[in-house]
Amino acid sequence: MVTISDQVALHPDMQYWDVLEPNVLRYNRWRCDHGWDVDLDDGSSFYRIYCNLLLNGGLKMREGYDRVATNNIILNNSLHPHVWVRNSDDVFKHNIVFTAYQPAVMNSALGESDRWGKELDYNLFATGQEIYCCHLAGKRFLRLLLSNSF
Repeated sequence: MVTISDQVALHPDMQYWDVLEPNVLRYNRWRCDHGWDVDLDDGSSFYRIYCNLLLNGGLKMREGYDRVATNNIILNNSLHPHVWVRNSDDVFKHNIVFTAYQPAVMNSALGESDRWGKELDYNLFATGQEIYCCHLAGKRFLRLLLSNSF
């Protein structure tokens, strides 16, 4: 069976064929009470998401490439990585989140030794609960900051 990761390996620039510049989401306040505040679904690629306030539903990133989310505050929720593909080049760093990452079906396209994206690091877990530092992505412990000040 040919996967999307296999297709992109044959055509490494495929995710840029229909876009000239990155899709930018910045300086926004988002809230969704019946889903995700920001929902990058089914191959959404080439996004820059920074300096946003997500109030309830978190950030979902599913099956896409080259998505960079930095310097966001995600209240009452976290990152939802769903079905990430090999060599996605996704980045999630320097964010403040309030709950643990909530992955779904991450091993369907990734092998045991594959990493979750390009960088998933340097995020502040505002609740300070140590269970969050046990998160393992691609057999690599992440540098997480924990806080008890909230």
